[in-house]
Amino acid sequence: MDIESPSRDILDNVCMITQGNTKPVVMFSQDGEKEMVKAATKAGVSAYVVGTIPSERLTPVIEAAIARFEEMKQLRDELQMANMKLDERKVVERAKGILMRQRNLDEDEAYKMLRSMAMQRNMKLADLSNQLIDAAKMLIV
Repeated sequence: MDIESPSRDILDNVCMITQGNTKPVVMFSQDGEKEMVKAATKAGVSAYVVGTIPSERLTPVIEAAIARFEEMKQLRDELQMANMKLDERKVVERAKGILMRQRNLDEDEAYKMLRSMAMQRNMKLADLSNQLIDAAKMLIV
């Protein structure tokens, strides 16, 4: 993007574009105000270049923006995976707690029981745990 000074509407459009289909965005602007750079970066701009640059420097700027974008995408993907695993772990812990109370088992026995049931049913441990929690909720109500 090459614009004099990015407006809120332009930044909102960049945000909408990058949310659904993430791509690296390089913005060339004459506005070097710190808050504008922050706003553009927050909207999804990978590189914000102030002023004009010679054409021979354009390719390295774009390549750097692409590299930065890919690094950030990898970090976001890793964070999402870690959060998903944490959520799954919480569900398994709740299901173990239910089994421990209902069957008077210790933690290790409850985990082994869950794991065995998941393998017998060819299910992920988290999916089985969710089913167990849902069933327990129905029985308590």
